[in-house]
Amino acid sequence: MVIGSITETQKLIDDSLKLEQEGVELNMCKALEELEERGREKGRIEGRVEGAIKIYKKMEASREDTIKNIMEDFSLDKEVADKYVEEYY
Repeated sequence: MVIGSITETQKLIDDSLKLEQEGVELNMCKALEELEERGREKGRIEGRVEGAIKIYKKMEASREDTIKNIMEDFSLDKEVADKYVEEYY
């Protein structure tokens, strides 16, 4: 739970509390590795979304069409797709 507090990662805190209640010790190295892997995966996804947005822009797709396409291509809700298009379009 300490590492979750330090990194301000709610998922680590929640997982730690759950394991603690079950009487299982949390391996801090493994927890940090999982956190790092999740960060890498998030970065890969954001890179793919950014690339797709740039392609749609080069193809002269409107912002609205780009948002619709990004929502469909990456299974995103409108709010998240709007945010990406605002940042990368």
